[in-house]
Amino acid sequence: MKYLLNGLLVLLILSSCSEQPAIQEYSAEVDEVFADWDAASPGASMAIIRDGQVEYAKGYGMANMEYAIPNVSNTVFRIGSTSKQFTAACIVLLAEQGKLKLADNLSNYFPEFPDYANDITVRHLLNHTSGVRDYLTLAYLTGYGDDDFYTDEDVMKHLVNQQELNFSPGSEFLYSNSGYWLLGQVVKQVSGVSMTVYADEHIFKPLAMSNTHFHDNNSMIVVNRASGYRPVKDHYEISMTQLEMIGDGGIFTTVEDIAKWVDNFTTHKVGSQEFTNTMQTRGILTSGDTINYALGLNVTTYKGMDVIRHGGAFVGFRAELVRFPAEGVAVTVLANRSDGQPSQRANQIADVIFADILETDEKEVASEKETETYIPSSEVLNAYVGSYWSDENMEYNNILIKNDTLYTGNYKLIPVAEGEFVLEVAPEIKLSFNGDDLTLVVPGGAPQVYVAYVQTEYDQAYLTMLSGNYYSEELQVYYKIEMKGEELMLFVNDKEISPLKSAKGDVFVNDDIGTFEFTRTRDMISGFTLAAGRVKNLKFSKK
Repeated sequence: MKYLLNGLLVLLILSSCSEQPAIQEYSAEVDEVFADWDAASPGASMAIIRDGQVEYAKGYGMANMEYAIPNVSNTVFRIGSTSKQFTAACIVLLAEQGKLKLADNLSNYFPEFPDYANDITVRHLLNHTSGVRDYLTLAYLTGYGDDDFYTDEDVMKHLVNQQELNFSPGSEFLYSNSGYWLLGQVVKQVSGVSMTVYADEHIFKPLAMSNTHFHDNNSMIVVNRASGYRPVKDHYEISMTQLEMIGDGGIFTTVEDIAKWVDNFTTHKVGSQEFTNTMQTRGILTSGDTINYALGLNVTTYKGMDVIRHGGAFVGFRAELVRFPAEGVAVTVLANRSDGQPSQRANQIADVIFADILETDEKEVASEKETETYIPSSEVLNAYVGSYWSDENMEYNNILIKNDTLYTGNYKLIPVAEGEFVLEVAPEIKLSFNGDDLTLVVPGGAPQVYVAYVQTEYDQAYLTMLSGNYYSEELQVYYKIEMKGEELMLFVNDKEISPLKSAKGDVFVNDDIGTFEFTRTRDMISGFTLAAGRVKNLKFSKK
C-alpha cells in the first residue's frame, strides 16, 4: 500500500467535446476544491492552462506561516518527482544534438559499476526498467534520517557498491529515483556542465521560465520561495531538506512557469515534434508488454480522456501536472504541505472544467447508485478480516474493522459492491475479496494478489536463534536483532527501530524497514534477504 498511483476509474465518455465553461462560471467551483483548508495553514498554488496560456490561477493558504505570506500564482515551490520530465528533456535534447543515444549503456558513462551496467541502457533509466535500486531507500536502510546530509559522491558510492539489481534490465517496471539521478550525472558528463546550467541554457531561458531552476545549491536565495510543512497532530511543522541531489527531483518553479512548459509540447520552441513524440512514448518490457511510463511522464487516461501526468512528493511539498492533450488543457497544483493531495485536487478541478463532457456519465452512475446502495453486514465484513500475503511483493496487507468500517492498515475502505471496496483517500485504488484472495488494483499496474494466511507462532528458542548481528557488504551497515521482552527488536546502527512481526516460515516483517527472509546453512540461521519496496534482494550475513 506504500506506492499509490494517482488516477480514477476509467468511464465511457459519450461525447468527445463541447464548449468549455467561462472562467467566471467555474472559478467558484475550483476554489471550492481547496475550501477544506484554513487560510492560515499551508496551501498551494493552482493554474488551469488552455492552449498554453494561463486561464485561471490562484494561491490558497500560506507560503510562509512564520511571516503570514500567502501563496500566489508566482510563489516558487519544490515539485519533487514532477521534475523528472525536465531531466528526461535534457537527455532527449542531447540525443537530438547527437551527443548521446538512448540505447547507450550505463557502463559507457560509469565503468566503475559492476558488470550488470553493460545491460542497462539510458532508455531503461528513463522508463524505470533498469532494476537499479532506489538511492533514497538505500540511504534510509543505511540509517540516514530525514534531516541527515549526504552528497552526490555518497550516492554514487552506494550505487556502485550494489552487487545486484532488483531485476533483469527491461524485464519489469519499478520506480527508482536512482535512474533519474544517474541521468542527471550523464547530462553533466556529456554536456560538460551541470544539469542546472544545461537546463537553464537549453530549456528555461528559451522558454522564459525565469522562476524555474534545478536547485543544487542550498545556499542559493530563491525569491518568493514557499516553505514546506507537514502536519503533526493539531499543528504544522517545517519540513525542508538540505539535500542537493537533482535529476530525480530538485526543480523549483511556479504555476505560471509550468504553463510555459506545457505550451512547449505543442509550439516546440525547445526541441522538435520528435522531441515531444519521444518524451511521450511509453516503455516496452522484454516481455513485449507496454507500460504507462514514458520519459518522466505517465501516459494514461482519466474518466475516458487521454492524459499525460506526473506527480511529485518530497519533504513538505507535493505537486501534480496533468495535461489533456486532445482538449488543449492542463491543470497544475503545487502544494507546500505534505497532506496536500494535489493529484486528487487536480482531478477534481478537471471534473469542474469538463463537467459538460462528463455530465451524462455522472448522472448515469448516480442513478445506478440510487437504485442499489451496497451496505455490507457486520458478518460479511468480519469474513474479510485477517492477514493476506503476497509472495511476489514479499509483503502483507492486514484487513481489520474499526467502528464497523473495514480498513487496510490505516486506510479506510468504502464498499461499492459485494466483495469490492475502494480506498477513501484514493478511490482509484480498488480492493476485491474472492475466497481467500485479496486483489489490489492500482491504475497503470497489474493486479496484485494477496492470499489469506495465518501468522506463524514461534517459540522462544527459535526467536533467540534469530538474535544476533547481521552485516550488509552492499550497505556497509550492521543490523542487530535481539529479544526485548517477548518481542524481536530491530536495531540499525544501535538505534532501536521497531519489532519484527512473524509472517510465514522464516519470513518476518518490520513496518519501518521491510520484509526479512532468514536464510539457513546446515539448519542454522546464517543471514537474511531484505525486501524494502524499491530495494529487493539485499543480503545480510550473520556475524
